[in-house]
Amino acid sequence: KEALDAVAKKTELGRQHDIVLLIRLREARAGETIEEMVWDQCVPETIEGVYEQSIEAILQKNEPRVLFLLDGYDELRPEARKVGQAIPKLLSGKMYTKSTIVITSRPSAGVQQHTQPDCNVRIKG
Repeated sequence: KEALDAVAKKTELGRQHDIVLLIRLREARAGETIEEMVWDQCVPETIEGVYEQSIEAILQKNEPRVLFLLDGYDELRPEARKVGQAIPKLLSGKMYTKSTIVITSRPSAGVQQHTQPDCNVRIKG
């Protein structure tokens, strides 16, 4: 729900960012780059003027205004969680360090091994 609200600019978090990218981690593959995930999951086929090769430049140019919504860390494949893979690099601050990252996960998924979050929110129910 939060991801959809942010994309729709219904929340303060969504309004603070010009580029909101919902990445479904269950679809991420080992060896896939962040830019490939964005291309595969976030760029509609009907959009003109954006190419897979230009995603990195767009993200770098707009880095402080990018919100990554990483949905389902607990569903990320084990091979995609290894050090050196795209998601752990993003979470450990090795890339897009000025961007904002929101992660959804079940509590026992182990996301803490890659990052020290500014805020944890637990939703029970």
